[in-house]
Amino acid sequence: MGKNMIILVALFLGACANNTSNIAELSPDIVNEKIEVRFHLTETEAYCGGAKPPQELLDELNTPKAMANTSIFLRNDTVNNIEDSIDYTFTSNQEGWINAKLPAGQYSVVFADKKDRKTYEDMLEQYKTSTRLYKAIDTDCLQSYFRQPEKVIHVTEKGENKYEIKNRKHCKRSVPCATYIGPVPPSAPPKNTER
Repeated sequence: MGKNMIILVALFLGACANNTSNIAELSPDIVNEKIEVRFHLTETEAYCGGAKPPQELLDELNTPKAMANTSIFLRNDTVNNIEDSIDYTFTSNQEGWINAKLPAGQYSVVFADKKDRKTYEDMLEQYKTSTRLYKAIDTDCLQSYFRQPEKVIHVTEKGENKYEIKNRKHCKRSVPCATYIGPVPPSAPPKNTER
């Protein structure tokens, strides 16, 4: 009976060892389980006229509006390294919402204007030399601009995982890291203070 007990114990320990290795093999699947994430994309606008606008117009421009059919690009990092490939791309619906699934982790989120090396090179090429409208682009500033994501998100199993991604639509003459030196829209005529 003692020998049978030893054999049973040995078989039991062997079975446990095999199960442990199977659990270890399954762990990456558990770690890579995807979590539901919601994004809401909104945009406000800068006032680009010359004369001082009415407050109602400024309020309207500063009211966030849904960004329909807009793509966001995610990298599994806290900075937007344009040398790395894009890990995920999602596009919003008509109301600016995106429902997605992602593994737990940290992600940098950017819009199309910061998505890759080609976008960077195109901007650098267009503004590399001074013109009558712009001073030459500051390359150090441009590199910093591209590395800065719109938002860094932390996807967790227990968190709400709902993120507001905001964009500010600037005037056409406003180019990151290139100083505009061209004409500006005319301002309002001076107020008549004499009565």
